[in-house]
Amino acid sequence: MPGFMIGERGWESDEAILTFRLNGPPHVSLAVPGADSRELHALAASRARGLLNLGHAAAIQPLEVNGVTTGHSLAEASDPNIDAQWIHGRIAPPSLLDWLHASTPNLAPSTAILSQRGENQSMGSFLYELVGGERLFVRGAEKGLAAPEPGVCLLRPGWMTNGNFLSAAAAEIAWRDPRLLGWRAIPHGDGRVVFVIADQKPLVLDQKDWRFFGSQEPGKPLKLRSGGLGFAPLPEIAAALFGEAEPKETTLFPNAPAPPTPRLVSIFGRTWLAAETILIIRPEGLWEAQIVLAPPPSPRPPVREARFLPALVEEWTEGGGELLLKPRDERIWRMARGPQEPLRALCLTPAMSEERGGVYLRPMRGDPRIVQALSGEQPLALGAPMARDENLEEGNIDVALTGDGLLLSAAQKSAVFSLSEGLTETQARSVKIAGSVAVSGDLDVS
Repeated sequence: MPGFMIGERGWESDEAILTFRLNGPPHVSLAVPGADSRELHALAASRARGLLNLGHAAAIQPLEVNGVTTGHSLAEASDPNIDAQWIHGRIAPPSLLDWLHASTPNLAPSTAILSQRGENQSMGSFLYELVGGERLFVRGAEKGLAAPEPGVCLLRPGWMTNGNFLSAAAAEIAWRDPRLLGWRAIPHGDGRVVFVIADQKPLVLDQKDWRFFGSQEPGKPLKLRSGGLGFAPLPEIAAALFGEAEPKETTLFPNAPAPPTPRLVSIFGRTWLAAETILIIRPEGLWEAQIVLAPPPSPRPPVREARFLPALVEEWTEGGGELLLKPRDERIWRMARGPQEPLRALCLTPAMSEERGGVYLRPMRGDPRIVQALSGEQPLALGAPMARDENLEEGNIDVALTGDGLLLSAAQKSAVFSLSEGLTETQARSVKIAGSVAVSGDLDVS
């Protein structure tokens, strides 16, 4: 018989409803007839943790109580005579729940962490680094994901929890590759998380085994039900749901395979996302399975984190396309791999196209830059903040060119370089003028 235990105290249940959905651990609701309402509410308020027992050793799992309601059965078309206290909770080890709730330790809420995919880094390695090796289960299907591309950053502010960041990262990847459906928690051992990637071939559901129920309103999810063909053996169900890090579809009833986790399915000539799988368990065993269908997710841009970050130039890469940058202040931002890992950002300067000419500005080590970081894109190194120079302004100077070496070039075209009256000095030690250039004024480079 289903039930749960908190400490030395145990409760038996007339009905258990298991719900599997994306972006979180499995959920359970248990009917507890005759239970003390105040005692159950106290457990929910304290987020009490205990053990869930679905009637077999393989089905004993860690449980966190997080809600209590009173009423009839929560399952549609279930037994209307059940009127009891219902406790609701999440099935996951305490260590995993604590990790999902935790934000980055020793980090100010306003600080941003940037995780950037390396030039030759595999997707599996990047996700492993993104989540943390002790928490991510890599199944191999992520190798074919098209995003994020090398150089792209995922931005995490210090206030964001691990669970929030998993959802944000999954949404960012799914925007580029909709085969990624989200993530789910694995209530096995110490607990892990896995990114759910749609199989190439959807699971085919037989129309004879699954039927509609409830309202079928436009734009609302469709609901399917299978059952009434005899109770399915609970130990096999529990082993499939909890005993494997990557559950396979399981035959819950004689001819009705059901997805134990969200995945793509095919029925009625269409492909759907099985967004939720709901199992209704009675003392005799599995009584009914329900699937909530929704259209497959369409690519759309997620809500993204964005920051303007002060940085210092570490190196200008070969070819000049990118800058390697370090934080000017690690209290504002830092790299996920550690302070020694530079950020690769596209190098933007005031230069125009080669055909039209422009300003050539060589970034030097230690030069300040402002980085525009948008989660899901490669960062941009926009330039350096500029301080006002009152001495130049007093001389009505609009443009000043300074440096140890200065080259004024007009290529093969003639041009006029005119010095405003009163300006007779430069700060450069040498000036080279190339091409056909007319200069008016006095040029003193002493």
